[in-house]
Amino acid sequence: ALFLAWTLIVAVFVSDSPGASLIEIKAEWLPATLAMLIGLGVGAQMRDDDRLGRAVAIGLFSHPVVQVFFGLALIICGIGIPSEFSGIMDHRANVTYINAIALAFLFADLLYRMRLGRGFTRDPRIAMFGLAIVATSSILAVTRNGIVTILVMSILFAFLALSAARISRTGKIVAVLSFLVLCSAYVFVAIKSDPRWQRFLATAPVAWDIDAHHTWVDSSKYLPPPAADGGRVDVSAFERIAWARLGSRFVLEHPLGTEISRNAFKHLVAAKYGEAYMGHCHVGYIDLAISVGFPGLALWLAFIGSMMASGWRTYRGGRSIWGLILFFTVAGYAIRCGIDSIIRDHMLEEFMFFAGLAAAAARSTFLPNSTSTCGHKGQSSD
Repeated sequence: ALFLAWTLIVAVFVSDSPGASLIEIKAEWLPATLAMLIGLGVGAQMRDDDRLGRAVAIGLFSHPVVQVFFGLALIICGIGIPSEFSGIMDHRANVTYINAIALAFLFADLLYRMRLGRGFTRDPRIAMFGLAIVATSSILAVTRNGIVTILVMSILFAFLALSAARISRTGKIVAVLSFLVLCSAYVFVAIKSDPRWQRFLATAPVAWDIDAHHTWVDSSKYLPPPAADGGRVDVSAFERIAWARLGSRFVLEHPLGTEISRNAFKHLVAAKYGEAYMGHCHVGYIDLAISVGFPGLALWLAFIGSMMASGWRTYRGGRSIWGLILFFTVAGYAIRCGIDSIIRDHMLEEFMFFAGLAAAAARSTFLPNSTSTCGHKGQSSD
């Protein structure tokens, strides 16, 4: 509520076009808020058993399953998988947005099982199969930001799992080594499947020096400079790094924000350089700060931080697996916001729905035969 109130202040008192900013609030933040309210309504119905929760999970996991089998069908038919495999989606990045939410369910299942001996799924092998499907689907999508998000989420899960596991010191050492081997193998496959990684280190220093050249304004029109090693730059990394640095400068120049718009970054670039073909700078926190300033960014961080804290407290105090699902869902989204502009459009609505669902379910339901620390079945102690 405080965040939305601040967007109204920016729209009326900061923006040069109050009418356009108010329309953007209605177009962007009204659907996102409604998505969270719908999620809260669904989650509040999970009181008696977890059948509704499993129905939600089946719907969620149907996407990566279909994605993987679609890829296998292309291979079997001799067509092969294209370099930018979006499968049944309109863009490959959308695949990993859903996969991160699915991964939150899987990690919550495994961690809850370690603590109480039971999980969201009836059989732990189902969760392991889900992990394999999500990992395969993400690799097929060849999306660097998605791979980074999944890897960081996995490290967070491994740390929490190691803390919760009741095994010997030797067992923990073996677990850590096994995890490192799996992560290394996953990273190796991801890098080999996406040749853009191979030019990243040579591209980064050139892209960071945005004052030496302005070809990043439109790399399709102007030839980018050579990379640090004299070779060609990776255009995607070149643009994103340059835009992120320029965007951070805009944030410092406009600490109270500029306008409520998904294209606030583009408008500032066009005003300063005379042209701009990009829509945003591809870093969610920077794009948001350009729009709503430091106060708006602080309120947004407080919002997602409070949800993570609430999820963790509910899990630890009330023994609700939905608290863990909320924690990992928000964590995955927060990670991705640092490397991709997803505080917008359907990505924001997906997050708000599942965050609302998990938040309400964490306070209203337990897995069968679980008890709260208050001793009352089916009632959270949080």
